[in-house]
Amino acid sequence: PDIAERVIKILRGQKNLGQRSPGCYDYSSPKREDFGPVIKRLGSEYERIKKHLNDRYGSHWREVFAYLTEAESGGEAMWLSNKPGLLVAEILFFIHGEMAKNLSDVVFRRSCLGSAECPGDDQLKKLAELMGNELGWTREERDQQIEKVVGGFAPLKA
Repeated sequence: PDIAERVIKILRGQKNLGQRSPGCYDYSSPKREDFGPVIKRLGSEYERIKKHLNDRYGSHWREVFAYLTEAESGGEAMWLSNKPGLLVAEILFFIHGEMAKNLSDVVFRRSCLGSAECPGDDQLKKLAELMGNELGWTREERDQQIEKVVGGFAPLKA
């Protein structure tokens, strides 16, 4: 342990450690982005969004908030769902940050949308449209994704 501690101290002091081999751990501090323009654009909605993300993601809320810079519109259009609250930025985070690949993954595992009942058709279509645009789904793939989610609730309807 003593040797390992000394090696870590030496490595922390190095400014340029050169090339790293694939798969090796490379810690870098979180990238600090300038959220000023996004916060200004959001106006009073910023506090609501910040509270929502902080409640869900704790100290990592900024990672999800960063995806607001990718979303084009502002205000209420940022919200995919109000009850339960779900932001477009969260969907982008699920896809790019957590590798969500299908609609049921988002509805059942990463959000609260499917926790009580099947989301409405409009909500599923919006979500499938957003995910489809990000993942390159065809119209048929979007419809199949919606059918899988609705099918997950079929036993509850019988």
